[in-house]
Amino acid sequence: MFKNSFPLLLALLFSQVLLLACGPASMQGNSIKESPSQQDQEQSKNPLPDTQNQKIIQTSGDMNLRTLKSGILESAAILPKNSKISVSPSSQPVNYQYRKDDGSLAFSSTGFYPQVRIEQSSLSASEISRLNKLATGLYISATISGDLFTGASYPALTPGPAGTGFQANFAANGRPVYSYTTSNKKRFPNTLNKAISMSSLPGAAQVKWGKIMQELKKVGDRTVSTNKSLLIIDKTKAMQFAIDFEKTGKVQTSGAWSIAVDGTATRNGFANVPCAEFMSESLRQAYARAGYSHWEDFNSSNKNILTYFNGAALVANFSAYLDRAGWIPWDSQTYIPPAGAIMMHAQGLSPGHTYMSAGDNGRFIVDNGMPQGRDLRSTSQNTIEMMYRHGVFFLPPGFIPKKW
Repeated sequence: MFKNSFPLLLALLFSQVLLLACGPASMQGNSIKESPSQQDQEQSKNPLPDTQNQKIIQTSGDMNLRTLKSGILESAAILPKNSKISVSPSSQPVNYQYRKDDGSLAFSSTGFYPQVRIEQSSLSASEISRLNKLATGLYISATISGDLFTGASYPALTPGPAGTGFQANFAANGRPVYSYTTSNKKRFPNTLNKAISMSSLPGAAQVKWGKIMQELKKVGDRTVSTNKSLLIIDKTKAMQFAIDFEKTGKVQTSGAWSIAVDGTATRNGFANVPCAEFMSESLRQAYARAGYSHWEDFNSSNKNILTYFNGAALVANFSAYLDRAGWIPWDSQTYIPPAGAIMMHAQGLSPGHTYMSAGDNGRFIVDNGMPQGRDLRSTSQNTIEMMYRHGVFFLPPGFIPKKW
C-alpha cells in the first residue's frame, strides 16, 4: 500500500511548494497552500464594513464574487455588468487561493478585497440579500483598485502600527529577517551589489539615469502625494494603448497601471497575475517621460525585449532582463531600497512577485494589487510571506543605496 501511495505523496508534497508565477495564464499552476494566520481568520468572519469610508463602484464588466470556505475563495455568484458595490478604500487586499473555473486552485498577485456589499444589481432582490448575508463575506478581485480612489492624487501614506506579520518578517526599521543572499549571488554573480559611482559615468549617462530614476520615484513614492494619472486612466483608452504598443511599440507617458492591468493583462488572459507587466509598463513609461526610449537597453541584441510576448510578464525573466540592461541588483538584506526601486519577492524568480518600493525603507510598496500604496506594517503574515519577502531590488547604474 505504501509503495503504491508514495508517488501520490510526492505529488501532493510538490504541489504544496508551487507558487503561481506572476505572469501569463498559460504559465499558471497550483499555488502554495498557505494556512491563514489568526489575523486572516478574523478577517474572514464577515467583518463589519467601514461604513464611514465606503466607496460605491459600478462594475464595467461581469465579475466573480467569491466567499471564503476552508481558506479558499470559492465562487459565490457572477456579478453582472453595471452592478454597484460598496468597498472600503482602506481595506487591504488579501491573498487567499481561489478556485478557477476548471476546479484547480490558483494564486492571484492582484489579491481580493474583502467586505464587499452589493448595493444595486440586475440580480434578484432575494439573491442580493442572500449574498450580502453570507457568513463568510464577499470578496472581489482587487483589479477594481483603479476605481477606488477619486481625485487627482493618491494621498501620502501614514505609517501604521507594526502587526504580527510585519514583525515576523522585518525588523522595526524595515530590514528583512530572511536572507536570500546566497541565491542572489548565484543568480547575479558579476553584478550583485556592483557599486558604480555616478561621477564615473559619462555625462550623458549621468543625465539619463538621473532622469529615469526621478520618474520612477514620481510613480512609486507614497511618502508624498502622488499624481494619480501616472497610473490610472480611462479603461477604454488603456485597452487601446495596450493594443497600440503591441502593434507599433508606442509607449505612453501616463496610465501605467491601467494599461498593464486593464489593457495588456486583461486582453491576453493573465489579469490575476499582472505584476511583472505592471512593473514593465512603469519602467517603459519612466524612460519615455525622461525623454528616452527603453528600446536602447531592452532589445533583441540584449535578449531582453520588454514585452509580454517576449516573456517579460514573468518575474524571472523581468529580473534577468533588468540585469542584462545594465541595471544593478542589490541584496535587500544588506541595502535599503529607496522609493522607485524595483523589488523582487524572495529570489526574484517565477513563481514570485515584483513590486516597487514606495519609500519608508521598503515598508511602503506599490504593486498591481494596490497602486495607491500598501503599508507592510498592516499586511497579514501569509500575504507578506507569499509576496513581500524582500530579496533583491534593482536600481539604474550610478545609484548606490545606503546600507542598513
